[in-house]
Amino acid sequence: MGYRFDMQNKSTQAQAIVRKRDREEELKKSEKERIERESEQNKVTFKEGHKNGDYEVVVFEKGQTPILELRVSGTAIANEPCGLDGDSIHEWLGSIGENHAKQSKSYEIVMISSTDVVNKKIVTEWNNLKRI
Repeated sequence: MGYRFDMQNKSTQAQAIVRKRDREEELKKSEKERIERESEQNKVTFKEGHKNGDYEVVVFEKGQTPILELRVSGTAIANEPCGLDGDSIHEWLGSIGENHAKQSKSYEIVMISSTDVVNKKIVTEWNNLKRI
C-alpha cells in the first residue's frame, strides 16, 4: 500500500487504524481473487472436438485439461428411433456428459451407439457404454 495523501494531516493513531483496515481489505481482495481462479480452474466446459470417423464428438475440459471425450455414432444420429438431430447434437452431448465429466477422475473416451439411445434418452447405464 502506498502513501495515503488523504491521511497526511491525521493523527498517528488514525493513520495506523486506516493502514490496518487497508491491509485487511487487500487480504480479502487477494483471497477472493484466489478463490475465483480456483473456481475457474475447476469449472467444467465442453467444446466440439475433432472427429476422425463417423461420429460427432464433444470434449469436456476442467480448466485447460481434457477429462472426457463423448462421442455419438453417425448411425445413432441417422437412426429415426434415436430422435437425435444433427444440428443440436453437440448441445445434447454437452447436457448428457456434463454430470459425468464433473465426476470423472481420469481422461476417458465414451461412445454412444444407436442401441444406447431412444428418443434422445440414454437407455444404457453410463458404466456400460462403450469405452475406447
